[in-house]
Amino acid sequence: MRTVILDMQSELYGAAICRLISQELSDVSVVVSLSPEETIDKARALKPVTVLMDITDYSPRRPEDREDQIGRLQKSCPDCKAIFIVDDYAPEKIVNGVKRAKQQGSIESFIFTSATDNYLVAVLDSI
Repeated sequence: MRTVILDMQSELYGAAICRLISQELSDVSVVVSLSPEETIDKARALKPVTVLMDITDYSPRRPEDREDQIGRLQKSCPDCKAIFIVDDYAPEKIVNGVKRAKQQGSIESFIFTSATDNYLVAVLDSI
């Protein structure tokens, strides 16, 4: 069983993603985290294959904050892949931060909030 940690500020959106993954990928266990620090602690204990993280315009969910969190997470879980979830209409500095993280190899992928259910599931299933 693969473990995915979901670190989202929006409980509503996070619950929808959690339900989707649970319904579509029977070999994936989704663990919800309520904060970035909890995500790091859970990753140490559970060794997830993937961490889904939302990106916002304020700390602790800005791209640079998330890159720092990924660095700390990967010290104890080096094979864990991070995927950012970002709003299609995010400010340019957020988009540039996500693009930089992908170009530098900090994240495996990013997904826009407008992505279809099938796309999100396909990305997760490919990791």
